[in-house]
Amino acid sequence: MITLTSVSTYLLQAHAGLERWTSARNMDQSGGVNLRKIRQFFLVLSTIYCVQLQAFVEVDSFAVSENAGTIGADVTLKTTNPTPPASIAAVRVDYTTVDGTAEDENGSGDYEAAAGTFQFTQFNVAQTVNVKITNDLIVEVPESFSLEATIISAPVTQQQVGAKNGTQAVAAGNVAINDDDLEFTVNLSFSGGAPVEVDIKLTCNNGNVNAPPLGSLMATKTTTGGVAKFKVINFLPGLQCTATQSAATPPPGFAAAGTTCNPGLAAGVKVCTINYQAVAANNAVPIPTLGLFSKLLLVLLMLGMAIGLRRYV
Repeated sequence: MITLTSVSTYLLQAHAGLERWTSARNMDQSGGVNLRKIRQFFLVLSTIYCVQLQAFVEVDSFAVSENAGTIGADVTLKTTNPTPPASIAAVRVDYTTVDGTAEDENGSGDYEAAAGTFQFTQFNVAQTVNVKITNDLIVEVPESFSLEATIISAPVTQQQVGAKNGTQAVAAGNVAINDDDLEFTVNLSFSGGAPVEVDIKLTCNNGNVNAPPLGSLMATKTTTGGVAKFKVINFLPGLQCTATQSAATPPPGFAAAGTTCNPGLAAGVKVCTINYQAVAANNAVPIPTLGLFSKLLLVLLMLGMAIGLRRYV
């Protein structure tokens, strides 16, 4: 916080009005009332009668999606005085972005750095800093950077209260960037039978599934080793995706046994498992088959019966 001394606007207006009034009437200031001294009195009084204003800056803090494009962060000059003047002499406020977990990286990182100067002649009127957010295709955890605003100069500075380094009043706002890219892995689980590869379909309610091309809410992949990996980019809040097999029925010899998903994984990662249970084909009871030894016994039995029948013929 910084203390500003603001000249009374009302007294200056009174002095200016008196000047216009005497000029309009072309009055002789040497006779009668000494109007020059009255004007001087108002001017001296206006420079003595001052209003002490505790000034400070505020900067917005908020969260945005990675696909937000160019965002606006407000910087506002404020005062603790409940009835601040309508206008003040210009106060210079410098602003700059500061890397956090989100980095500029010379314009090729998570956002593009911004810096500049504002001139404030009123309290409680915001000015906006525009910052461009980079929309990449990298799956990341939420990241953030800050926007720092500093009161550099004021009409009259009498003392510093809670100022950085004893010379400047500083405020910082935090901007969080939420990633809009997701890795979606689908695993197959086979119980009681040999695994097979299956065509898997991923359908989402927004975003782009396995782009390019952009604008697709559905994609199909054949598993490799029982795994299919998808990527969802540029999704919006409220994303919901469903993984199913493409075919209308389960693989031959198996029945569907439900799908389970793990909600406790890191941000940007989703894993679901489609479960199958082996069943007998058409639910039929298997017919036992004869082994080689059993077949020999059956042949000998039939030969014996044939010989016995010839004796009675």
